[in-house]
Amino acid sequence: MTPRSKLNQLKMLEFCMPLRVVHLVTSVNGGAGIAAVRLARSQVESGTAAIVLGPKSGQRRTIQSVNSKVITYLQMKMATRKYGIVTPVSLAKLKIEEIDKLNPDVLHIHNWYNLLDESLILELSRKYPLVFTLHDQRLFTGGCHNSFDCEGYLSGCTECPATRFLDSLIDKNYVRLTNCFKEIENYALIAPSKWILNSALASGKFSNATSVSHIPNILELPKKVGDLKPRDNSCLRILFISAQLDIPIKGLNLLMASLKKISADYDIVSPSINLTLIGDSSKDHTGEFGKLVVSQMSRLDSRNIELQMQLHDLLVVPSLSENSPNVIGEAQMSGLIVAAADVGGIPELINHNKTGFLFSPNIEAIRKTILDFANLNPAEINLIRTNAESAARERYDKASILKLTNGIYQKLLAKTNV
Repeated sequence: MTPRSKLNQLKMLEFCMPLRVVHLVTSVNGGAGIAAVRLARSQVESGTAAIVLGPKSGQRRTIQSVNSKVITYLQMKMATRKYGIVTPVSLAKLKIEEIDKLNPDVLHIHNWYNLLDESLILELSRKYPLVFTLHDQRLFTGGCHNSFDCEGYLSGCTECPATRFLDSLIDKNYVRLTNCFKEIENYALIAPSKWILNSALASGKFSNATSVSHIPNILELPKKVGDLKPRDNSCLRILFISAQLDIPIKGLNLLMASLKKISADYDIVSPSINLTLIGDSSKDHTGEFGKLVVSQMSRLDSRNIELQMQLHDLLVVPSLSENSPNVIGEAQMSGLIVAAADVGGIPELINHNKTGFLFSPNIEAIRKTILDFANLNPAEINLIRTNAESAARERYDKASILKLTNGIYQKLLAKTNV
């Protein structure tokens, strides 16, 4: 065999080998981690060699593990209540050797707080093409995961409404991130919502990106729902789901206040309201408040969440800021109607009065929306369910999402091989 023939054979062998993708996550819990795991699992099923790597499998087991908890605690203390936490300081806990052992073709980064820092991101970019999925805004702000109505990140975070003190940390991190992306030569952005994609582009940090795309997260699709049992008019069953119930941004306090207000004079449609809370909490929210009965469950797996969705009439998402919550699509495909705040990327998921309901995140608007839902007739409810399920199944079509994602990987690899 001639040297040229051997070279061609090696190229053909390399072409036939599966693409190797490593997904980096700070945690497999929460929306970003779950999205990463689902994407990796789906890629493996389609022939890609994908793996999820996080702190447990690759962190430096030193005092940094303790330091990261201290850093998180301090950064929560420096944040105003509205913002909950700002994270201008991130510790690099990942061993780069762990990634090198896997020899990936592409590194896909989902969330990186206390997993990577800017210097490690730069080091990784010199070895591998990078993909960043924007599960929150931290990549292009000075440390805010959610910027709310602040647009300081468009020009520089010199005065930060998210912090009680140490504004300079926010500004320094903003500058570090800006300089970091000026140096990275081959990377792509994936945004689960058009809203966060537009916010990222407006920041001006990513003008040199190889690819910028809006691609939804992969969801685990339940079987087609079909006709559900009519709603029991003796009780209105409402569901609230969040990985952490007590984070102010999730709006549970607004929902509770709205339902307590309704229960005080709610006898037109139903004699009782049952609210089920699913998620981790250090508080006991259960109790009877007039006609409102609140029950609480800890975090459930996807199958049990699907079962709970089929037992309820309405999912309420009263968040003050959101990107593209997986729970909305999951509910829509389970036959559960969704009422959600018209913030962030949520309006992209719900066509008001056709596939669900949108409201401003305040007590009176939530109250009105719930009462409007309670007064729907069965035909109106079934039409909204059908429209929502159809739209969600089209939006979260797994084959389309995998094809778009793989196309981005191929663009990065093509640039690498030039």
